[in-house]
Amino acid sequence: MIKVEEDARDENLTYLFEWNEVVIGKHKDKFAEFLRRATGSITLDLLDLKFTNDSKTITCNFISDADHIIWTARMTGNNENTIATLSITNDLGKEVYRFQMIIKEEPSNRFPRYRLHHLYFKDNRSTKAKRRRGK
Repeated sequence: MIKVEEDARDENLTYLFEWNEVVIGKHKDKFAEFLRRATGSITLDLLDLKFTNDSKTITCNFISDADHIIWTARMTGNNENTIATLSITNDLGKEVYRFQMIIKEEPSNRFPRYRLHHLYFKDNRSTKAKRRRGK
């Protein structure tokens, strides 16, 4: 487990991936895994993964083994760069899934002046467990 994942657990967050690394780097597989889990697929093939011109939106098409249709994923960061919304539409253009993720801007360990944009999910498991225990 990397440090950013350990820190996320302390804040009841689940670390997903780094924004810039989804398209051009090592987190492409993490993004594909997230889409696979979101759609209930066993395997998934990413097609034409790319940034828009302003780098505020990541789009791709993908094929799921579950139904062999082409899905479209569109992930857009808000103007404040604090929330990203992922919309997944089916081959008819109907939105089937929608997720909101937290964006945390953090300094790079290797290049301190470079800012990373890590995406997280809020993990409600501990909150639900506390409610069940009556705390």
